[in-house]
Amino acid sequence: MTYFITFGTICKIILKNGKQTKLVHDWNKQVDVVNSLLSLVGVKHYYDPGACSSFVNEKKEIPRALRLKLLQHPHDELLHTVSNKISPLSETLSLKNLSYNLHSILDNVKSDSLKPYHYDNSTPYVVSFQELDELLSSEAYAIYLGKLLLYSLIMIPNIRTEVDESQQELSLSFDKTLEGYIQKGTYFEHFHREIIIIPLPEKAHYRVVNHTSYSSPRISPQTLKHEGFYYFFSFSNREEQEAHELEQLIINDIDFTDTVTYTLAYEAEREYPFVKRYATKNIPEANFYTVSVYFSSQRAFPVIHNSFCLSIPCKDFKTTFELRHYENYKYRSTFKPLGNFHPQAANIDRTPPNASLSYFHNIGWTFPRAGYYYVVEPQPPFWPEILAYNHDIIKLSHFDLDNRANTEN
Repeated sequence: MTYFITFGTICKIILKNGKQTKLVHDWNKQVDVVNSLLSLVGVKHYYDPGACSSFVNEKKEIPRALRLKLLQHPHDELLHTVSNKISPLSETLSLKNLSYNLHSILDNVKSDSLKPYHYDNSTPYVVSFQELDELLSSEAYAIYLGKLLLYSLIMIPNIRTEVDESQQELSLSFDKTLEGYIQKGTYFEHFHREIIIIPLPEKAHYRVVNHTSYSSPRISPQTLKHEGFYYFFSFSNREEQEAHELEQLIINDIDFTDTVTYTLAYEAEREYPFVKRYATKNIPEANFYTVSVYFSSQRAFPVIHNSFCLSIPCKDFKTTFELRHYENYKYRSTFKPLGNFHPQAANIDRTPPNASLSYFHNIGWTFPRAGYYYVVEPQPPFWPEILAYNHDIIKLSHFDLDNRANTEN
């Protein structure tokens, strides 16, 4: 049964509307949409991409404390506040198109939703279809979205009770798609990554060491546009762009480090516009390539977060995350796998919160768009102490390859 319109559905429609209207704004990712919508109703907590994905895909419930808090406010006053916050976003969100897209969803669920569903012993918060029709015809789009947002947060369960596709159907669909990737050689036989985060509060940055190893029929299977080895990264500022370095590249047991060139670019259309591309050619042809590459970088202090998603399938996907500091207890970390994994894969998940060392390992085909997310920040009691350090960011010292064995053990 469909319960009116969920918070996750509203998020999906906003994301879809943004793609249709080709808008460039801060609402084009799940994490942006979820946190921005919740901020409209006064939520100050920042949800990570994993939680946002669960909200959007209707696998995570709206916190009960939030529903009760919203119910404590007079409805008219709350709606006025929320709609006033939405009004300045009229052009950003293309509110007219968004409202009509939402209304088309409502037309499809009217038969199942004449009675609002509520799951607390609270007073039902009622929204009539006639009222929504009138708002739409009078072009009160901000109030329209505000009403639906509040209704979905207060009254509607965000966890689906029905299953759209069985695991078996999902598996068959993936196997059919996989065949095309294998024929083109655009897949990873294995993709392993080690991430080491080293807090350097006295220098006001984190040092990040990234060791990636993979094997594939192609040197750079994630792209067909480039010959030879190719990798690129994007950053929010020029300092991080310039500090990022490729430290070592080994392909089929041959060291190609000295042959690698890089280019710097500014691409305004990207979320992180400062781009650095690494490339090298003239690599001996082989039936299969095993690649090992080390990168080092510096990231701004005191909060660091990053995410990664596979763009092609992977048969053996593993990521290890380590927070390395002699006072680890002063920092808290989150490291989580993201996305959907093949239902027949043997998945190992050892990612407890605030662990100094954690990992996940999927032994079996992993879907494209699966990946990971991490965030590191000081523990609340230690923010004043850590921020008291000198905040002049200095150039990241060169990664000492001779000491790598000590760094990675």
